[in-house]
Amino acid sequence: MPQKRIMLGWKMYRHWEAWVWLFVVILFALACSVIGAASGHNQFGAVVGGLIGGSVFGKVKRYIAERYYRDVLFKSSL
Repeated sequence: MPQKRIMLGWKMYRHWEAWVWLFVVILFALACSVIGAASGHNQFGAVVGGLIGGSVFGKVKRYIAERYYRDVLFKSSL
């Protein structure tokens, strides 16, 4: 099972949804960094933005895996 997860990790980036959400994560981190800079905590804002955006990106990757790779993930190894 771990080998399947590693293989699917790179296959996720074949789909447009992953690239769009990766771009959104970067924009969210930049926006939070700007907000943090306004309050004097530039790096803290970037970290918070990256954490929130990264958690959303993880959910998007799970959605992609369930949508496109269901047969690989849930195939019985008997």
